[in-house]
Amino acid sequence: IEESELPNIFEPFYRVDKCRSKYIKGSGLGLSIVDSIIKKHNGTIDINSKVNVGTIITINFDGYK
Repeated sequence: IEESELPNIFEPFYRVDKCRSKYIKGSGLGLSIVDSIIKKHNGTIDINSKVNVGTIITINFDGYK
């Protein structure tokens, strides 16, 4: 994922791949839903990504009991 795309990936319906091909599935809701659930549980989510290398998503629930 390009660094310029990262601030937007939690927005509902946002898709990094702008292609509207019928062969590429996805509504762009997944990360928005995940972000909402994590925030409701007082957690944080962090994404580090390097193009053509990979993406690491870290979810933290510090202090969650």
